[in-house]
Amino acid sequence: MLSEIRIKRFADGRVSETEDAVIKERRADIFVNGKRCASLLCLPQDLDELAVGFVFSEGIVGTDIDVENLPKIKSGIELTPDEVVKMAASFERQSELFFKTGAVHSCAMVFPEGTSLFYEDIGRSNAVDKAIGKALIDGLKPEEGILVSSGRVTSEIILKAARLRIPVVISVAAPTDKAVEIAVKTDVTLIGFARGNRFNVYSGGGVGGGSL
Repeated sequence: MLSEIRIKRFADGRVSETEDAVIKERRADIFVNGKRCASLLCLPQDLDELAVGFVFSEGIVGTDIDVENLPKIKSGIELTPDEVVKMAASFERQSELFFKTGAVHSCAMVFPEGTSLFYEDIGRSNAVDKAIGKALIDGLKPEEGILVSSGRVTSEIILKAARLRIPVVISVAAPTDKAVEIAVKTDVTLIGFARGNRFNVYSGGGVGGGSL
């Protein structure tokens, strides 16, 4: 998934020529019943997972739920602060492509029994769709999992979670105000800035007692 290109590197007042790893970007068309419903710029791998996740999370297949008709999400998942911190730390260590290129987002669907489905892409929405798509392909129920993302949580991302009734969304980055508004409306537990030994809870009751 990498291309090696020749570059000039400037550092500490010196210039040198070297090889650098650059992430590949391709266009993928998604068809439903013979009709193209989307054309996505993406990392050209795990395309089945991307397609399945996209059509379900966008409401193209399954239940189409818009912002004005969102259901309340009920879940028995409750995390301790220590569990949130450990989950975020484990997630950040997995992204080899990011460490090599700095050019991808990551997402994981984590399930209570220990299953973790980790995916990367040049777009944060694509990474989310790949993780969701893999869960659906494997017969796992998104409503029983936790979505962990490296990117900022926008209204688009939280709406994907709400459509699939995912009860907890954790990000190492920040949410937008619209994302928080949707999370509050749907009772999604939205956690941001999960880095090191800290995090912020913007909505929901999915984080219980415990110590950091």
